[in-house]
Formats: sequence, C-alpha cells, structure tokens
Amino acid sequence: MGRDMINQRTVNRITWATICCFLLLSPLLEAQDNLLSNPGFEDPLDENSRWSLVSPPAVLERTQTSPLSGAWEGRVSGRTEQWHSVRYGLSTDSLLTDGETYQFEMWARLDNPTPYAARLNLVIDDDRESCPGTLEPGIEWCHCFDLGGADFACIYGLDAKESDSSTWTRLGWEGRVTFEGTPDFVQYYVDTQGGDPLSDIYLDDASLVDSLALFGDGFESGDTSSW
Repeated sequence: MGRDMINQRTVNRITWATICCFLLLSPLLEAQDNLLSNPGFEDPLDENSRWSLVSPPAVLERTQTSPLSGAWEGRVSGRTEQWHSVRYGLSTDSLLTDGETYQFEMWARLDNPTPYAARLNLVIDDDRESCPGTLEPGIEWCHCFDLGGADFACIYGLDAKESDSSTWTRLGWEGRVTFEGTPDFVQYYVDTQGGDPLSDIYLDDASLVDSLALFGDGFESGDTSSW
C-alpha cells in the first residue's frame, strides 16, 4: 500500500509538472501557430498588406505611441462612424476552413479617457442571406446586410469590452466557423459602440490560431492517452 501511495504521488507530480509546462508554453505555441502576417504592424503597410481600412475618411497608420509589444502598433484616426476601423482580410490566403475551430484575438486601446465598448467582429460574405437560427457559443450578436445585387454579408459579434487610453484590452473568441457555399470574402476587425467624440483606435498583436493545430488531435477528440 505504501508503495502504491508513493507511485501515485509520483504520477501526480508528473501530471502537475506537465500541466504547468503546457501553460507556460501555450503563449509560445500560439505565437508560432499564428496564421496572420504582420499581426503587430511591425512591417510597413503596403499594397500587399492584409490590413486595410473599413471605410474612408478614416486613416490607418503605424505608430510608436505605446505598443503592447514590439516597436509598432496600428492606429485608426479621423473616424466619423462607429464602424470606421481597420480590418484584416482572411479570405485572400484562404486561412479559414469550413467547420474548423479557431481562436481569434486582437488587442485594442481606445484613445479616450472615458471607457466605452471596443468590439471584435467577424464578417462573412457567403451564400447566407440571414443570420443562423442558432449562433455559435460565445457569439454575442449577428446582423446581415445587403451589399447589392442580392449579395449579403453577415457580421458576427465575437467579443466586446470597455477600453480607454490607460491600458490595452484583449478581445477574443474561440469557436467553430461555418460557411454556406464558398465565401467571397471573410474579414475580422475592431469597431466601437458608444463614445462621443469617436476616438482613435490603437490595435496590436492580432492572432488567428487553428485550435486543432495548436492542441493536436488528442485534445480535439477528448483522447489524451498520448499525453
């Protein structure tokens, strides 16, 4: 019995050591598996950049005011509407696969002394003309709009948190992404809700991670026998 207790203690120690090691390495694994290019605006924005403005007259530029990490951050200024912001195009590189689970993350800082909501959104233009009857867990809202010519796009609210100029705010969501047909475009971006006047938005350290690639088949299926 004493030997069994010692063996169990050894197993417990190894298990906890494995868990602690995994938790420490998780940020490094996510950084390595980030599917986005130039996620922290460290490289110049040019015609090949996946970052673009949602709409003029807002202005997108790289700044060094107070980046979350690295030397640069993105800033959107001159906003006249809540939805004026910067978006990342996901469809150009075919980053999303129908039915797969992904982790979305972006850090935002609103240049305003009074906090108000920054929102992380996903836009999909596929064959869908209305919001799904049941949204994926964690999605807060959905709105579909007519692009013209019977072409519709739907916006999904992934996350929303209050933000101000004093600190960076993490916006994130993990869940399954599905399409109806082949999407014409897929984008994700940060906009705001509330606030007067409309403040500049600072963005940094965006990421998109395939959950299956990050954690492996064992975690996805619930089979952890190989861990």
